[in-house]
Amino acid sequence: MKLLLFRPNTEVLTALPPLGFLSLAAYLRHFGGHEVRIFDGRLKCAVNSDIGRQVEEFQPDIIGIGLLSMERQAGHQALKYLRKNFPKATLIMGGPYPTSEPLDAIQNEAVDFLVQSEGEIPALNLFNYLQNPGGGEIYPPFPA
Repeated sequence: MKLLLFRPNTEVLTALPPLGFLSLAAYLRHFGGHEVRIFDGRLKCAVNSDIGRQVEEFQPDIIGIGLLSMERQAGHQALKYLRKNFPKATLIMGGPYPTSEPLDAIQNEAVDFLVQSEGEIPALNLFNYLQNPGGGEIYPPFPA
């Protein structure tokens, strides 16, 4: 599956690259064979149409957004934009915001799934399920 991970452009000041995305992308590539692209909207000073161009170019099966709680407004707006312009896309929200405030995060009707806490294993299991509903492997395998 093809996955586009992005963080929206916000006023949040940080010098760090999206380390969670880098870890998640490496894990999904290694254990799931998924093709992953990262778009850092903050680095690019991106607006929603810039994210839309990435979606048009890459044609991902899944679009994931990572949000801090203080970025929720920009994140909700970006997801609503994506749902309107790419209605068939599977939209997933992850990061500290949906982990700490899941009831608030899931109120956005554009969101299909939330991934909470450390996202590598839950995301891989979700993508495997989406790729093969009712089948597919659960990773890591659980003892019987």
